[in-house]
Amino acid sequence: NMKHLKSLLCFLLAVTFSLAVFAVTACKKKGDSASDSEAISESQSESTSESVKNEDYTPDKPYTGGIHNVSIKQGDARFIKNGTCDWQIIIGKSVSAKIETAALELVKIFKEATGATLSVVKSDDVGYNATSKFISLGENGYTKSAGITKPADIKANGYVIKTEGNSIFVVGGKDLGTLFGVYGLLGGMFGYEYYYQDPSGNECYYVDKNVKEKNLPLFDVYENPDFDHAISSYDPMYQGAEAAHKMRMESLNEVYMTSTGIKYVHNTLDYLPKGRYQAAHPDWYSIDGRQLCYTARGNKAERDALIEEISRVMIQVIKERPDSEIITLTQMDDSFWCECDTCRAMKAEYGTDAASCIKFTNEVADKIEAWRKENAPERKITVVMFAYTSTETPPAYKDENGKWQAKDESVKLRDNVCLLFAPIYSMSYNHNVEDEVNERTREQLEGWEACADHVSVWSYSAMFYNYFMPYDTYSTCRNQYKRWLESGALWIFDNAQYDTKAPLGFSALKAYLNSAWSWDVNRSYNELVDGFFENYFGSKNGSMRKFFDELRVWLKSRDEAGVKGLTGTSHAEWDNAENWSKPLLDRWVKYCEEAKAEIASLKTSDPAKYNIMLDRIDIEAMMPRYMLLEFYPSYFSAEELIAERKSFAADARRLGVTKLGENKDIEILIRDW
Repeated sequence: NMKHLKSLLCFLLAVTFSLAVFAVTACKKKGDSASDSEAISESQSESTSESVKNEDYTPDKPYTGGIHNVSIKQGDARFIKNGTCDWQIIIGKSVSAKIETAALELVKIFKEATGATLSVVKSDDVGYNATSKFISLGENGYTKSAGITKPADIKANGYVIKTEGNSIFVVGGKDLGTLFGVYGLLGGMFGYEYYYQDPSGNECYYVDKNVKEKNLPLFDVYENPDFDHAISSYDPMYQGAEAAHKMRMESLNEVYMTSTGIKYVHNTLDYLPKGRYQAAHPDWYSIDGRQLCYTARGNKAERDALIEEISRVMIQVIKERPDSEIITLTQMDDSFWCECDTCRAMKAEYGTDAASCIKFTNEVADKIEAWRKENAPERKITVVMFAYTSTETPPAYKDENGKWQAKDESVKLRDNVCLLFAPIYSMSYNHNVEDEVNERTREQLEGWEACADHVSVWSYSAMFYNYFMPYDTYSTCRNQYKRWLESGALWIFDNAQYDTKAPLGFSALKAYLNSAWSWDVNRSYNELVDGFFENYFGSKNGSMRKFFDELRVWLKSRDEAGVKGLTGTSHAEWDNAENWSKPLLDRWVKYCEEAKAEIASLKTSDPAKYNIMLDRIDIEAMMPRYMLLEFYPSYFSAEELIAERKSFAADARRLGVTKLGENKDIEILIRDW
């Protein structure tokens, strides 16, 4: 079949690649600093790039747990005539900021598509009439009088869009769902698709233009996102709710409860800072002071006091955040665990440090649940604990039938506790979950499924030690999302280059793919990538796409060759000249220059768009430029090297490339140069 034919083609091309590499390596002069990657000629690159572009990366079986029921037909009534529209937007008299934003976004994008400006009516007193011409947003008097109801299983961020009579109704599970529904409405009307907000704040999206005639669309839509919550780790979506919402995602601070001095994660010592508590309660902390001691070193009275106090502080945060349902109780960002006799004995009994963490978290969750029932019965509060570094391994075993079982009932998470599975060192994210290299992660997940009814995932899609090193998760994250969903994952946070303004290595595309697949994991890789390149760089088949596809081919060839570091986790290291030849890097810089030539017509027709796209191209060019300067300085004259480094530094500052790697300022590199 076609799938097997594609696999055979990729295999034959990979063999051709390998033979070419071998041939050039055999002929290389002793002491030549260029690596084996120079063996890939431009013509070879083009042929292998086609194999990447034509492979759709579709899972063998689509995910069936999502709800994406979309029916849009054309009615008889004239909706847009000669570029005018008689319909009005109606919202409630007193609504949330999210509903206000939904109305504003609809007005803005509708005008961009048609030239017509929709007026907004704020009222709870207007009754439904089949001949009235309204687009109703959210739950209001008009929606209620029309008898529009939400499905019982609608998620908070899900929505329904329904045409009833001459009116269109958009109603979300909650108000954010209504905003997402507006984006769905615009997609159905005008093909609206949001791609990314670049580092300069310029939005990239598609919408039909000059729509002057259109009949009333007959919507019958019910959508729930595949993940209840999806969080982007790219600036500005990471902390900025407005930017995240446009990608139908949420910011961290919306999903997780935080407070002054208390972070959303790695926060146990935020709740109980050592400076305030350690002198009076030394047993609350691990021997080295890096973590809490979840057993209080075997001192029952101190452990009871520890649970009581941390529960009290967490309940105070819950009171401050009535808008959120999720509070985290997560270990510090350190692989070290308490080495007291009690903790070591529990690890020996259960085979993992996670056991002491589960028992502790369950008891805290019990106290929070007791408070909730008495003081806020209308709320749902979920406590989150990590499976991270020393707690990645579950306290579970395979029985005689090969089925995973919790070692005992005490290490099963309470119903109001959700596991945050974060396989940072065991998982190779540039591979599918089913690949052999990820066997350990698969077993960990299966073990946790026996211990936890509720799971969420913290995944990784960057080389954190050096952001200039690309990490090929562009297609594998779809497979991973599907596997997480099949495990019942409730929300996804894909951790990437979160602390830099301008992420590198086609990270803008990653952000878009994260957004698209967290909403509907069955969407086509090819369609998504084609649309992104067409709108973000100006062409789905131009030089930037050529650069991207060639990069993916090369990363795959290095991975298959078993290059140390690449076949590994997001903290592997492979930043050396052996993996990046000068001819290869020169060609990628050339592609970026060719991409600029391809958009040259915009210089006169749309200067603002031209400058925006220049910056986007320049951001991607930073990766090969960095490698050339770092790995091949001897190829430049002294004067050229100084000039190129100054140019690189100026561009990094201009474009917002602020980090060399996680918590590593780019200015350190520039200073060292």
